[in-house]
Amino acid sequence: MSVSYISKIFGRRPLSMFSGCGMTICMFALGGYIFAIDQGQVSQSTQDSLVFLPVALLLLYFFTSTAGFLPMPFAMSAEVFPAKIRGTASGLVSGMGYFFNFITVKIYPNMIEGIGRHGVFFFYGAMSLAGTIFVVALLPETRGKTLQEIEEYFGKKTSKRNSLLKEPIRV
Repeated sequence: MSVSYISKIFGRRPLSMFSGCGMTICMFALGGYIFAIDQGQVSQSTQDSLVFLPVALLLLYFFTSTAGFLPMPFAMSAEVFPAKIRGTASGLVSGMGYFFNFITVKIYPNMIEGIGRHGVFFFYGAMSLAGTIFVVALLPETRGKTLQEIEEYFGKKTSKRNSLLKEPIRV
């Protein structure tokens, strides 16, 4: 099913919370499994019988991440930014996403060397948890709201010091 269709039914915020929780559980479970193997706490026969577990956890991670965390910034950037800066801000969101993907791939070998295989997955689990906390604490539900209602929601949160952000950005 398409994420856009599912987000229209359940909303973007619940879908993002589901995504974050699923990603967190998968990464911590995978980190724990690899840690147990590295510590010699899992026998070879158990490893042989659970050979599917790491693959299943990674597939579930990919499923849950593509259900919410990965597409939501792109979908929501068209909704949460004021019309005056929407194009520029959406471009920055996309660029930042690609930049962080590049950094993640680039530092992965160094992370394995520095904190071990299990440490990498624990780190990704912690980042997923931090993202989930961010969603729960700060992400508003935009399903069924007009762009005007969303702009008013964010307009209430600004202070006089930040009123300059409402001015158009000239490029």
